[in-house]
Amino acid sequence: MQKNLITIFMSLFLIIFLVACQSDNKEVNDKNNENNNEQNEVDENKNENENNENNDVNNDHNNNNEETNTNDDTASLFQQIFESRDNVEIYDMDMGMDILINSPGGRDKSSVAVIGRIDEKNDEGNIELIEKNSNGETFQHAVFYDGAQYVSDGNTWQDNGTPLPAGSLKSSGTTYYNIIEAVRDFGEHAEVEEKDNKYIATYSGPAKDIFYIFQDVYNLSLTGADLETETTVEVEATFQKDTLFMEELLINISADADAGKIKFDIWNEFKDFNDTKIDIPKDLKKQLDL
Repeated sequence: MQKNLITIFMSLFLIIFLVACQSDNKEVNDKNNENNNEQNEVDENKNENENNENNDVNNDHNNNNEETNTNDDTASLFQQIFESRDNVEIYDMDMGMDILINSPGGRDKSSVAVIGRIDEKNDEGNIELIEKNSNGETFQHAVFYDGAQYVSDGNTWQDNGTPLPAGSLKSSGTTYYNIIEAVRDFGEHAEVEEKDNKYIATYSGPAKDIFYIFQDVYNLSLTGADLETETTVEVEATFQKDTLFMEELLINISADADAGKIKFDIWNEFKDFNDTKIDIPKDLKKQLDL
């Protein structure tokens, strides 16, 4: 558009310059010629305005097309990321959440971390869960093996006595399989860039839509703060370009309201996709005569 405006401006300048030179050399012969010159200038101005309007319309149309194409590309990418979850069979994970609350009643901090390995294809897993709060720290070790779940507090193993239906491990709880379903919906709000052979999707802004997207998979709850005006969220997700597997997901939620301030820091790291195996702890192996 800038080039077109410069061209129009230079053309008008040339016409005015030529008319000025002719006026210096001789007077206008009659009133009709004067009227014709005025009419030409009116026509030129009219054409300029029409051209400018047409250029503006074309540019708006092109910008809308570019935005539509970008949105379509992003939607397509996140749909492919969602579909690629079926190619994830086993992985190592390190995930958790830190929660900080500052209110008139005092300050409270708690956290939960989940570290381990999950085989979604075979419903097997070896996971350690660590929780910290004002009352102290608790530890739990869980192993999913051969259709059963074994739990330990660090001392002895117990069979919880509940058989695991096929496919139940990956489809229940905060697993890669479920997280990616939420990430697909997050893609509607994300900006995506390509860097170091990875796709990086980010969002920063009001928390309303994003909070509801991740609410179920992380069991989030927030009261006393408006999600649109008093709560913000930052999200960053990193994907392998070749496989589209997600390597990292970071979510930071901050609320500042009359009731107080609260902050959620959620992290997820996935690695060694389809390149590892479930290890059964030695003491559990001994107990099961494996």
